[in-house]
Amino acid sequence: MNWSSTDKGLHAQLSFKSFSHAVTFLNAIVDDCNAMNHHPDIHLHSYNLIDCYIITHEEGKITDKDFTLASKIAGHYKCFKQEK
Repeated sequence: MNWSSTDKGLHAQLSFKSFSHAVTFLNAIVDDCNAMNHHPDIHLHSYNLIDCYIITHEEGKITDKDFTLASKIAGHYKCFKQEK
C-alpha cells in the first residue's frame, strides 16, 4: 500500500476481493478514526476499490496527524489482506 501526496491530501487506492470485503475493511478502521477524531474522505467505487484521502481540514494541509492515521489504516490493510 502506497500513500501519495496530492492537493486533496494523502491518497491511497486499496483493492479488495469483493464489495463486502471493502465494506468490512471500512468498518475495521472506524474506531481508529473516531479515537483520533480524524476522518478521511473515502470513495468506494467499482464495487471493490476504495480511494482514501487524508488531510487536516483545519490546517488546510497535510500534518503529522494525517501520517499517523495513514499508518494506522495501512496496518489494518496489511492485516486484512493477510487474513482474507
